[in-house]
Amino acid sequence: MKPVVLVPLVALALAGGVTGAYFWVTSGGGTEEAAVAQPTPTPEPAPTATATPTPASTVEPDSWTTYRDPVLGFSLDYPPDLVVKDITGPSPDGLNERAIEFRSSEDTSRAFVISVSAKTRDITLQQWAIEYAACRPKSIQQSTFSGLPAIACTREVIEGVPEPALLAEQAGKMFLISAIGLTESEFTRLTETFRF
Repeated sequence: MKPVVLVPLVALALAGGVTGAYFWVTSGGGTEEAAVAQPTPTPEPAPTATATPTPASTVEPDSWTTYRDPVLGFSLDYPPDLVVKDITGPSPDGLNERAIEFRSSEDTSRAFVISVSAKTRDITLQQWAIEYAACRPKSIQQSTFSGLPAIACTREVIEGVPEPALLAEQAGKMFLISAIGLTESEFTRLTETFRF
């Protein structure tokens, strides 16, 4: 039997354990490598994804308030925490006939607006949605609004903040409802209760 000498070459302290390699030197001058058992690292738990819940409406739909427009006669239900304000004024394109804002006095980023414009050009509802309502072309979908054909889309009035919108034509006027900071269910209820 050949005499064997164990020679430590490298040893490192890692995570409280020692790792290294040893070489066996035989009397004939050759070497054989032997690995030293290394401690098994303790796996770290994988991060868990946390879903961000969509904020629920703070008000039950049964307590919503009905708005009836004194000028054009349309109506809809809206959450009572929103305050109604007529913001009709000169518009850059001269098309704006009526603009009504519904905004929370406690959270000003929670609002929706109804804009009514005269249809002065003979273009499709989809073209109007892109050119005048600032709808993102790829977001446009066919929908209905108070029983009329409509366009549902996403628009970006404030840069980087997409908001849902619904657009329909009634009696030569274009009706646009756009929201910001409302839940999807609130926006759906607004549009479902809208009546011309």
